[in-house]
Amino acid sequence: MQQRLQAGILLQLHRTFALEHDSNDPSHLQMVFRESETDVSNIRIDARGVIEWRYKEGATVDLEAGRREVRCIDGMMSELELGHSYLLIDIRDIKVIHREARRLFASEEISDGYGVRALALLIGSPLSRFIGNFWFAINRPKHPTRLFQSEEQAMTWLLQWIEVD
Repeated sequence: MQQRLQAGILLQLHRTFALEHDSNDPSHLQMVFRESETDVSNIRIDARGVIEWRYKEGATVDLEAGRREVRCIDGMMSELELGHSYLLIDIRDIKVIHREARRLFASEEISDGYGVRALALLIGSPLSRFIGNFWFAINRPKHPTRLFQSEEQAMTWLLQWIEVD
């Protein structure tokens, strides 16, 4: 389903998928997930609560863009009836994220509302790691958080938290 929205949202797509498995084999569960696209990111959530949140190349995230993303993720989590999440956020292609948007994303409202259990942040350079570590030292998250340059390592680390829960 595609719909053009006003107020700055260029395009928002919502799709639900079910990956089919052999119903005679109980070890295979159906994996349902949702995908959505906003003007600054692509977001995918699966039934385990893993949110892959990827910023588009050159994205500028101000407070309003951040609020749109929050509404989008809230809706997707509600549809999947999720009370928790494991975040993989790819900021390698982001151009700018305004202070107000950073505060929104770091807020208890978001952390508690998404039931964040762990956060893996994909970064693009050692300088990004330095800035990220500085940010997390000042704004201590309530959940385990790590910075990664490798997506594979980030997902491996994130998935271990699902096994713990």
